[in-house]
Parts: sequence; C-alpha cells; structure tokens
Amino acid sequence: MKIKLTMLLLILSILIFKSCTVNTKNESPLEIIAFCDMTTSLDTISIKKLARDVRNMITKVPYGTVINIYPINDNTFTDKIFTIPYRNIDKRSKKQKREEMETRKSEGEKIEKIIIDNYTKMNKDSSSEYKSCIISSLETVYDIVKTNGNKDNIHVVFFSDMIEQCEISIADKMYMCSNKLNPKKEDLIQQVKEKYIPNFNIKKLIGNRVTVIVSTNLKKHVRCLQESERKAVWKEVFKKVGYSAEDFESFHFNQNSRDDWSTLGQNPNVK
Repeated sequence: MKIKLTMLLLILSILIFKSCTVNTKNESPLEIIAFCDMTTSLDTISIKKLARDVRNMITKVPYGTVINIYPINDNTFTDKIFTIPYRNIDKRSKKQKREEMETRKSEGEKIEKIIIDNYTKMNKDSSSEYKSCIISSLETVYDIVKTNGNKDNIHVVFFSDMIEQCEISIADKMYMCSNKLNPKKEDLIQQVKEKYIPNFNIKKLIGNRVTVIVSTNLKKHVRCLQESERKAVWKEVFKKVGYSAEDFESFHFNQNSRDDWSTLGQNPNVK
C-alpha cells in the first residue's frame, strides 16, 4: 500500500512540474518594442527600405513573439501604430503552423503599407522637419518596461537614420542636420553630456537586448552628420542610460538589416 501511495505521489509531482513548466513558457514570450522613423529626414526611397526592414523582422522572428511598433516623431510617448499579440502555436498541427506563417506574411505586408502611409500623412507640412525626436523614445522604453514582468525576454529595435532633429528634444533643441551650418559632432556630444540627464537605467532592465538598423539618408541638399559621427553622439546618449562603449558596439548599429531575426530570444542573456 505504501509503495502504491509513493508511486502515486511521484506521478502527481511530475505532472505538476510539467504543468508549471509549460505555463511559465507560455507566459513569457519574446516581446519586441520597435520604433520606426517616419520623419522628413528620410526621403521616399529610404522610407520604403525601412518599411521592408520592418516587414522582414515581422516575418522572421520566432512565432509567438509579441510585437509593439511605435512611430518616431514628436509624440512617441502615447502613439502606437501596430501590435501583434502573443499566439501559442506549440501544440498546433503542421497545417495550423503553415497558416500562422501566412498570417505573419500578411501582417508584415500590412505594417509595410501602414509605415509608408503614416510617413505621407505626417510630412504634409514643413514643421515635420523638427519632429525626429529619437532620444525621447528611450524614456518610452523605460516607461513600458519598468512595470513589465517579462523583462528578460524584451528586445528593443530602432529602425531609423538616427538623426535627432527635434525642437523639443530631452537633450534641449538638437539638430543633426542644417541647411546653413555644418553640425559638429563634438558640439552635439557636449550638448548630450550637459543637457541630457535621465533618471533611469535601461541596461539594468533589459541588458544589451537592443538593435539599431540605420536607414540611409539620401537628402543631398541638407548638411547632416555622417553615420560614423551620429554613431559617436548616440554612444554618448546610451551611456547616459547605462551602456558602456563596448555594450553599444553590440547594438548592430549599421545600414544592414539583421539576418538572424529567427534566433532572437533564444538566449535572453545575449543581444
């Protein structure tokens, strides 16, 4: 009798352990917070490439990933343009998984159109020239993540030329482009050191899980910082929210989209 009772308890323990393991997995999907630049620092060719890069991410990331996409403008605190909710497909049939792949393809095409349409709407007037407020998105990241119980599985992605051209920048008025004077990297780095004083640390929340896909700026009539100069300024910005120069080098800061989206989230301790 004692042996039967012991066996029964052992079986119940195994079932409870398996149940808890499955629930934990389902409750902690990979979550992407993406910021998409739709301002006039990008021309019509660049915005199409950016939209394709976002579509590529959506179709390549692991299935079940939660994706929230925000526009980069002068109001990144409240706007959200697209959400893909969590879907558990672990126990679905091959047919259902194929259907899910088609759904992702459709969602990718949908967001590609939304980005281009929003770019057109946002840039109808000349004031949009000064709405590229990227630094403020870091505060948005902090506000979203600080109360999220899924911090270990969050990855932040920027799709942008990373040109801060903002009248209301948190780092005071900041312009990385000018029609009259050549903006100087050293001046902007000093401005960040003196004017950008965040009271939060993003690295402590999400580690190095940040990707920056830099869009090409093709506007020849505007004098802008070169990509390497912008990178130097952003290195100083991210330093203010907890990242070392070595950390920053892991952010994939270049003009090529990632080719490993499908592996994102496999190890939450790495980028």
